[in-house]
Amino acid sequence: MKKMNKLSLLLLLFITVIVADATAQTLQGVNGRSILKADNYTDVVGSPFLTDGWAKGVVKLADGRTYKDILLSYNIMTDELLFKNNKGDTLAFVDPVKEFKLTLPDGHEKMFANGFKNIPNSTGASFFEVLGNGTTQLLKKTTKAINVIKPYNEAPIKRIEESIKYYLVVADKATQVKNDKKAILTALGNKQPELEAYIKTNNLNFKNDEDMGKLITFYNSL
Repeated sequence: MKKMNKLSLLLLLFITVIVADATAQTLQGVNGRSILKADNYTDVVGSPFLTDGWAKGVVKLADGRTYKDILLSYNIMTDELLFKNNKGDTLAFVDPVKEFKLTLPDGHEKMFANGFKNIPNSTGASFFEVLGNGTTQLLKKTTKAINVIKPYNEAPIKRIEESIKYYLVVADKATQVKNDKKAILTALGNKQPELEAYIKTNNLNFKNDEDMGKLITFYNSL
């Protein structure tokens, strides 16, 4: 009986070591660099980040390496993806990130990628949220900037304000569009009867990013 207990204990320790090692391997090989702390925004109203706190995600680097179940935070203002290492430190990626996916607390996923060409006020390293993917892509670009408000006879207030733009990308050509039915259908140009029927059947709302993404996915399937 004692031998069995000893054997069970050794087996439990062995399994624990394997699990702990697997967890440690999650971030092995990820090169990070220290960043300025987020408390630089303590005197500012609003947040520069996509979400409050951390979100689990998947990251694909430009060289093809992929890392799963990493705690991520996307700073929209600096257009920079941050991660938390096994020690709990907040770091920025040293190696170029090609794309990443975040799972939000409500279960929804958001996909971001870069490498898009000919989009005003952006570079190949600029991240865009991919709402619809395929031959035709629908991208969303959210930017944040600090605006200083000066109330009469009061101290200036620094407020983070958000701006959103949408782009339809076909054959590397990006066209800025509004998030409304007429603008999207005009930009797509063809297959109008099928699209109209799909919109009506699924009661799509063009103020809803997920619904617009569904339309582009359907369009790519035609």
